[in-house]
Amino acid sequence: MQIDLGELPETLRGDWVFAYRYSVLPYELTLDVEKIEPRVLVDTLAEAFLEAQELRLVFQSVYRIERAGIFRMEWALPAGYQVRRVWGFGGDGIVPVQVDSHHVTGDGVLVVNLSNRALGAVGLAIELAKDLAEPDLLQPTGNDAAVAIGFGRPPAESVERFGGRFILYAPENLRVNPSRTDGLRPKSPFQEARLSSRDFVGAGGSGRCWPFRSRKTLWNWSSRRSAGSRTRRCGRCSFRGLSPGW
Repeated sequence: MQIDLGELPETLRGDWVFAYRYSVLPYELTLDVEKIEPRVLVDTLAEAFLEAQELRLVFQSVYRIERAGIFRMEWALPAGYQVRRVWGFGGDGIVPVQVDSHHVTGDGVLVVNLSNRALGAVGLAIELAKDLAEPDLLQPTGNDAAVAIGFGRPPAESVERFGGRFILYAPENLRVNPSRTDGLRPKSPFQEARLSSRDFVGAGGSGRCWPFRSRKTLWNWSSRRSAGSRTRRCGRCSFRGLSPGW
């Protein structure tokens, strides 16, 4: 029969989970062992920095990990990007993850190995970049250049919920307009509070916002270069992705 841990003799007390008393020999005890799966919720601030010759993406993700800790994180990369940096970041109640190593699999998944177990609210940041070869972005030709901003995410099977905010920064002399917004619907950016820790740069900048509710995301933008200053402005949107069954 099961007994309270406080009933154990002083010499047997320790960090036990269960304690039992037996009255006859032989005795038999059968235990059902079940692995505890972590519950992972991810909130991401995704920033895209568009220049004439380069597109850079920075993802700052807060992982809220419950029930069991994890020692590695994964991020499905958009096609055509190279990994520049992977690091942990902290903040109010957020602990930086301790990155030990990282590599990209043949399927285009970034695997981040951690030197310490991640549990609770932890921060992971990833920087990606790809070269652009659009003549219409280099010179003011009057023609639009189509730029697809692929969006990475944690594999759906590894997280229960994924969402966050997206901000696009561009030079003032690159006029940027969305041309394809699959799975998105217009929403005023002013309905979203505290989109970024950065200031909204450029008093003449304009912003648009879309909620995101699908598992696959692709933003297509048409850009046109014009002569002018280099003051930055940005467009903004929020997105939310759900794992199946959530």
